[in-house]
Amino acid sequence: MVDRILCEQIPETSIPYNVRQALAQINEEIWNVSIQAVVDLRSHLLLAQKYRCAYCQVTIAGDQGGLRELDHVLPKEMSGYCDSRKSVSCVFKNRRHTVGYWDFAYEWRNLVVTCKQCNTNKGSFDPLLIRPFWSSTYPANKDEFLWVHPYFHKYSDHVRITRKWLYEARSFEGKALIKVCKLDNSEVLARRKLIGAYAEQTKTMLAFLNLVSARHTELSPGDCARVLMEKHGLQEDMATKLIDVWFAHGAEISSESFARALALTQQVEASASGAVVNGTSGLARPLADLVPHSGLPVLSHSVSPPALPAPPKSV
Repeated sequence: MVDRILCEQIPETSIPYNVRQALAQINEEIWNVSIQAVVDLRSHLLLAQKYRCAYCQVTIAGDQGGLRELDHVLPKEMSGYCDSRKSVSCVFKNRRHTVGYWDFAYEWRNLVVTCKQCNTNKGSFDPLLIRPFWSSTYPANKDEFLWVHPYFHKYSDHVRITRKWLYEARSFEGKALIKVCKLDNSEVLARRKLIGAYAEQTKTMLAFLNLVSARHTELSPGDCARVLMEKHGLQEDMATKLIDVWFAHGAEISSESFARALALTQQVEASASGAVVNGTSGLARPLADLVPHSGLPVLSHSVSPPALPAPPKSV
């Protein structure tokens, strides 16, 4: 087995005390993701989760809308089709009927970063073991939840992910997570395999870019664009534009950042062709959004390697 799990459990110490306090003082009647405390929490969660979805462990390619969402482990609002009798039932099939837990809307332990598809599949599912729950204090014991809570459970104790992105339950909690988020669904599995393939290609592209930097006097922008088209499947216009950016701004962009941007570009092109990537279709956007200010996005907060020699602006 290859262990693909990079976020076993969110350490409570990863959320600074001042962020917790700021969240506790919010007295909003609606959910507002633009509140500074929520923005700060999301940034800390992305780092703590190592840019992984809390439920499926697939890489979330950056702090960008459409690629990640904040999910409330305990739903914050009443489900739109809530049946009052089913909302207090502990039967599994009735757990999408919930009155919601607005008291915990801004509770930091109730918020995690997920991919769009997991958040959509989870929906209004209520993972609290015993319902109804009337306490105003957030349940902080792992035994109070019937699925894998990112703060209280160790992921690999409950779910095993194989080399081919197959999810195997190791406990009842793991089985519940797989079922609710549809991690055993064939479409979802295909999506995860696609993302895994992109991650592997990123390594190859990084090697290619290192070669470009080392032998820039022997290569032209056209040569580089052809390699991206033939070896990495990019369309001609996108490959040409990205290489032009690389040659024009190479001194400002590390090879690692560029390789990650290329991987994201492939996801964009795949989604434009109908593939589903990170739970979102139709991600195609203008190149200017991918490379704002003619630079390229660093899709990780990890430290970049030392800058490599920049290719010339023209050959």
